[in-house]
Amino acid sequence: MDYIHHNPVRGKWNLVNDFVLYPHSSAAFYELGTACQFPITHYAQILYGDEKTT
Repeated sequence: MDYIHHNPVRGKWNLVNDFVLYPHSSAAFYELGTACQFPITHYAQILYGDEKTT
């Protein structure tokens, strides 16, 4: 997941200075706990249910 989240700031893309600012990524949700433009379900909730998401 780190690889995917950091793609917008690496190499030829260089779309944003900070990977959590890229609007089409779930990075801000996972790193900062902020709401995203599109609804996101935490991967742990899918695997383990509500008890492991905090």
